[in-house]
Amino acid sequence: MALIQRGDQVAFTMLRDRYHDVLMRNLASKGIQPADCADLAQVAMTRVWDRCSTFQLSRSFRPWLLLIVHRLFLEKCRKDRARKTYPAGDMLEEQKGADASVERGLALAPRHAALNRAFQELPEHTQSLIFEAHVRERPLDAIAEQLNSPVSTIKSRLFRARQFLRERILQLDPDSRS
Repeated sequence: MALIQRGDQVAFTMLRDRYHDVLMRNLASKGIQPADCADLAQVAMTRVWDRCSTFQLSRSFRPWLLLIVHRLFLEKCRKDRARKTYPAGDMLEEQKGADASVERGLALAPRHAALNRAFQELPEHTQSLIFEAHVRERPLDAIAEQLNSPVSTIKSRLFRARQFLRERILQLDPDSRS
């Protein structure tokens, strides 16, 4: 990475080739189509090049790369969710509730920021577990099978992660008690 931070394109090409399969497997395990996996892998490596100056040489590269990939995956999920189309009748109802929704969103902004900060403090494997269970809404037995762990272990990890998030949110945003 030191060579890449100095702008060595040959070193970057070698790094890209070395981690290409890792990226593809990681993205495929998240249920992404192969064509989208290739696109996201390319974007991830572009971000590595663009942000290589922020990488700390004392740390391991792979977790940093997988964090970039995970964040890209979250972005993709958000964009996909935003692209969903609604029937014309639903749009009128949505517009009526928009003002209340904006006010509610402004009131919740500090809590969302605290949640985001607390979530970033979780280890990557725990972030993935929370994401699979709560964002993708996968059944616990499917997650357990994917991780080759008993369901009881998955339940325990989720419980501890939720408990950590609750406590950390209260530390970061004391007004969120209400």
